[in-house]
Amino acid sequence: MELFRIGPAVAPCSDSRSKSWWAATSGFVSEEPNITYKGNLYLNPVLPHVIGPQHGPNDTYGCTGFQPEPPSDETADTLEEKRYRMENIYKQEGLNGGKRAEVINLMEKTYSLQRAHVNAMPASSIEDLRINWPYLFTQCGIYAHFVLLTDVKVMQVLELSIEECGQVIVEYFRTQSSHHGVQAIVSQGLDGDLTFHVVQLLMAHFGESTDGLMIFADVSIHH
Repeated sequence: MELFRIGPAVAPCSDSRSKSWWAATSGFVSEEPNITYKGNLYLNPVLPHVIGPQHGPNDTYGCTGFQPEPPSDETADTLEEKRYRMENIYKQEGLNGGKRAEVINLMEKTYSLQRAHVNAMPASSIEDLRINWPYLFTQCGIYAHFVLLTDVKVMQVLELSIEECGQVIVEYFRTQSSHHGVQAIVSQGLDGDLTFHVVQLLMAHFGESTDGLMIFADVSIHH
């Protein structure tokens, strides 16, 4: 299972359980694009009660929380009640409910159950996961899940990486790459937002489309 992805890059945690999980990223990215960059760019995440054993620190491909035990004050039944509570909030409030403090707390409390569902064998479908864990398919939900899974604050790491290496990446592709997709981007000019160009160039290099990851908008239009 390839669990998380940022642009074309694969983050830690992979096994063969469920490659279909990758479809999740395109879902939550297109539904909740709320990271804004300059240049008019928005960059855009009922299963069985299976609670597996704790694998230990760095147990699977660098993950620190691949399948943790449930909190000591929780049972399979209480975790399912919390999951059901979030399902009902979603039915009433949609994705906006994910910003509620209650939902954020419930997502953290039910992390072990989320992992059990993601790791279930046979693998669950993306649609089943989306129905049972709608707030896992939001930017806030997927980032919080990733932090608990890897102990890595992915957005901070990404921002630091762009700050430290972004210009080097752009310059490398500008002068060293003969890839036609990369050169098409270079020919359009590389002035403006650095993050935008790094993502564009990396995705072109790996032959991936930016559809669903980037949404362009005219910021001069006020609704």
